[in-house]
Amino acid sequence: MTPTTLLVDPAQPGWQPQRENDLADVRRRAYTATDTGLATLVSTLDLSRTTLFLVSPYGFTPVHTDIDLLALLIEWDMMPLSPEGEPLWAQAPVRVVAEEGIAWLWPASPVEAPAELRATLKERLAALTDPASGQRPVATLLSDEALAQTPLWTLSTREALFVQLQPGYRFVLGPGTEIFRHTTRYGATGYSPETPDMAGWALAVGRNILPDASPNPAPVPLFDMTATAAVLLGLEWSPFEHGTPLDEWLQLP
Repeated sequence: MTPTTLLVDPAQPGWQPQRENDLADVRRRAYTATDTGLATLVSTLDLSRTTLFLVSPYGFTPVHTDIDLLALLIEWDMMPLSPEGEPLWAQAPVRVVAEEGIAWLWPASPVEAPAELRATLKERLAALTDPASGQRPVATLLSDEALAQTPLWTLSTREALFVQLQPGYRFVLGPGTEIFRHTTRYGATGYSPETPDMAGWALAVGRNILPDASPNPAPVPLFDMTATAAVLLGLEWSPFEHGTPLDEWLQLP
């Protein structure tokens, strides 16, 4: 719901003051319905025997511009095309996963010099400029040693380049005709945790939860939410995994 109603920025396509107000009313009604449903759920539970652990892991921030990674690869001669103009992904030197505010780019295997390819991609993405505003939309680029120092590094991402955008921009894959264009959505996820709109929330109440566990205003890493949920389910959480159970919330037997 939020990606289609978060029209709050005059830079967004279709913005008008009245439409912003109308969509704000839609969001408020949705929040009220969610609160009412949650209150009904809690009232039906025996919290002496039941644990309720709800997590909204991230928020949405307003976006105004899509960046088409397919169009970028075509412009950079990194995407072969069929005679009909269709992208030939299997023959491209790069594999791509785009998730709104972030993207992962892997050198396709086999590649003779994957580090050089990552360096080329980093250089070109760092220089990317929005022609409409003159802004550099890429906020973060991580690979190699820098990536290895973060929880993002795994066996599947060790050869990858991690890209994170500035708020206001969103990655898409296709149709490949223009790099920058007005977005078709008003909200997106995947931005820096320091972005205020990215804050999520958690509700922990009932069996095995301390009574004053939830009102902690300090930010909680998403990996810690995963670890806490695993412990509540009775699963062993290895110290080698990313994330630490929130012991200050828990009252386990």
